[in-house]
Amino acid sequence: MKNKWYAGNARQLLQERQYGNVPYGPVVVEMTGGAWDATTLHLNADTPVANMDWRMLVNLDVWIWANASVGLGRLLDVALLIARARPKTLIVRFEDGDKVHDVQVGDGFHLPKVAEIPGKHEFQLCISNNSGTKIGAALRRALLEKTYGLSVL
Repeated sequence: MKNKWYAGNARQLLQERQYGNVPYGPVVVEMTGGAWDATTLHLNADTPVANMDWRMLVNLDVWIWANASVGLGRLLDVALLIARARPKTLIVRFEDGDKVHDVQVGDGFHLPKVAEIPGKHEFQLCISNNSGTKIGAALRRALLEKTYGLSVL
């Protein structure tokens, strides 16, 4: 079994989730070395993303913050691995100077267990360029190609 890695600050969020607490607002997965706060998880450039444990993000709104300093392959891998954790929503927010380009990766569907009916937790990829920009379109295209192997215009 591989050792699990956690983003900086993730263990604290995981512990809060185990107590039934959820943060107010989105959890930010910071890939650019930005500021720390209670709902920011930090992913260092040398952290092996394939071994990351994202289970504390189930049914939470998640924003991944990145910029040109983050390798595209690494950003795509992180986005798709977080999607497997089934967050409530997942958005990639890409900074380019004073502009932010948003790409919606998808939405979670979560129903709690009721009596003998088991709970249901799924994530539906629905990759869209919410900012309507060329950079957003390029990120959307890269996510689609990585996910489905589709060559998209």
